[in-house]
Amino acid sequence: MITGIFTGIIFGAILGRYFAWLVLIPAISLALVWSIFFSDSGLFGGLISLCAFSASLQFGYFLGVFTRRLHSSERPNSILENSAQ
Repeated sequence: MITGIFTGIIFGAILGRYFAWLVLIPAISLALVWSIFFSDSGLFGGLISLCAFSASLQFGYFLGVFTRRLHSSERPNSILENSAQ
């Protein structure tokens, strides 16, 4: 399950960097199907892994949006660039 959490964070960061928030709906739906059909610990274990993966996906999406904002071209100039003028 730890691997799924880290995978969700990385995958969510990639989605957050390049896509709008609506991309989370099919991604979480895909995680729902994956956790139901490929869970080896029963229905309750699949539900727990779905909750963990969707939360990590959303957290990764937030990180991706945050890094997109940090690297945007509309960023103000730094103090050093302003003092040189």
